[in-house]
Amino acid sequence: MKNTAKEMYSIVTSWLEEHHRMRLSSNVEGRKDFIHVMLSTLEGVKFSEFDQDTVFKRFPLTLIVAGTESTSVTMAWAVALLLNNPDVLKESPT
Repeated sequence: MKNTAKEMYSIVTSWLEEHHRMRLSSNVEGRKDFIHVMLSTLEGVKFSEFDQDTVFKRFPLTLIVAGTESTSVTMAWAVALLLNNPDVLKESPT
């Protein structure tokens, strides 16, 4: 789990560095993606404890983890409900 988190953090860091380079070279036209919008939104915002890069890096990671967790919880509930209702389980496609 820690290795996966480190790898994801590394990927998000590389995205951030790439977009910082693009913004410095003014090579942003035509490529306004999620990262560009996020950086533009954070521009000029002051955070008491964290710098903008740290805030940015946490946001995509939170989205990924939240999406993964909600899917796994939904699947666990579906299996639990099917196991507790054998008549429905028999009718379900195999």
